[in-house]
Amino acid sequence: ARAPAVRHADAGRPVIYVNAARLADRLAALARIGRDPRGGVSRLAYGDADREARLVVSEWMREASLDVRVDTAGNIFGRRAGRDRDRPPLVFGSHVDSVPNGGDLDGPLGTITAIEVAATLVEGAIATAHPIEVVVWQNEEGGLYGSRAVSGRLPASELANVAASGKTIA
Repeated sequence: ARAPAVRHADAGRPVIYVNAARLADRLAALARIGRDPRGGVSRLAYGDADREARLVVSEWMREASLDVRVDTAGNIFGRRAGRDRDRPPLVFGSHVDSVPNGGDLDGPLGTITAIEVAATLVEGAIATAHPIEVVVWQNEEGGLYGSRAVSGRLPASELANVAASGKTIA
């Protein structure tokens, strides 16, 4: 039998367990998007498979009660309020784009586990002091474009660069 999602330890603090079956199912579902017949996954940034994967993870974020937004760089953020609105958010996640014939878990593992943490907190009715934000960076495999845009390290001159999908960064 699977342990409950949350139980209370002797000290009254919650002990939290993620839903391993849901985590595995979501990783498998994401691995089917862009499955390459030659092996691996090909979800090139801005291509159809990348777009489909981003829609799927956005829906999973909403199911985890996250408020979802997409910034101008194409990064997806799912936010859950904390008890103290003045505290900076704890940001974690990864990406869902891939290199050609990439691995099933490179990027998606960090993305899906972050969503699973958010879902587990909701299911356990556990409030965090800080807000949390799950992030799905855009085009990390092609040059860290999403994370560099957020950090202010993406020069405008790179917007004309062409991604492996054939689309420009702009």
